[in-house]
Order: sequence, then C-alpha cells, then structure tokens
Amino acid sequence: MTDDFLGKIQAIIKPVKHLKIGNCGESSLLSAIIAKTNGIKNCYPATIKSPYGDSFDHAVLYVADEKPYIIDAWLGFADYLPEAIPRYTKDFHDNFDFEKFETEKMIFCPADYLYCFNFFEHNFTKSNISQIIQKYPNFLIKKNQ
Repeated sequence: MTDDFLGKIQAIIKPVKHLKIGNCGESSLLSAIIAKTNGIKNCYPATIKSPYGDSFDHAVLYVADEKPYIIDAWLGFADYLPEAIPRYTKDFHDNFDFEKFETEKMIFCPADYLYCFNFFEHNFTKSNISQIIQKYPNFLIKKNQ
C-alpha cells in the first residue's frame, strides 16, 4: 500500500518537475503534499467559486485552522481568508471574471479532482511522510528554533 501511495504522489510531482508544466490545480496538489508532509492536517485542495456555484476556474490549498487561510502557489501568496479575498479582487482582479458572475464574493470548496486522489482526505501516516521525505527531502520545511 505504501508503494501505491508514493506512486500517486509521484504521478503528481513528476510531470511538474520533469516537464516543467503545471497549472493552479497541480500547484494546489503539490501544496497539499508539502503541507501534509510538514504536519498540517486540516487542509485540502480547493476550487474558488461564486456563492451561486459558478467556478472562477482557480485552485488553491485551503487550510481549515481556527483562523482559516489559503496557500495560492500559482499566484505566489499565502494569507488568512479575510485578507485573501480582497487580494484576489484587487491585486489579481484581471485573473478572474467577476463581471461575468456579477459578484466579487468567493467561497472555497473541496476540489472536484480531489476524489481521484482520495489520500488527501486523510492524514498522511508517519510511514508515508517518511517515504516522501526520503524521496523529496526539500519538501521538509525547517521550523525556526
């Protein structure tokens, strides 16, 4: 089972690493792998939608802590939820079609493609994390002492 786990992880990492391709979806998956490797448990890849369910066609990593925040590796920032939405509407306004949906309100929903990689729904085991660190040691973020 652990080889199957590492195989799924590598199926996400290899195309990005070797072919230098990837979009916001792959960025959210890589962010999830790195976050879970570093002990962040309550996180999942999420898509951004309007309150009416329309997709803004963008994916991020959503961290459901006491003070929720997002990691947007594609656009290159991380911020707490109340501050992140104004960043999208102001700093990244050109990346989203707010006029089409007639709203600047955003909600973060578990990504539809998450079901293809259901291992994101559960905490990574210590064994799985060890496998990732052994294969990709640069994924481990050194914490300040």
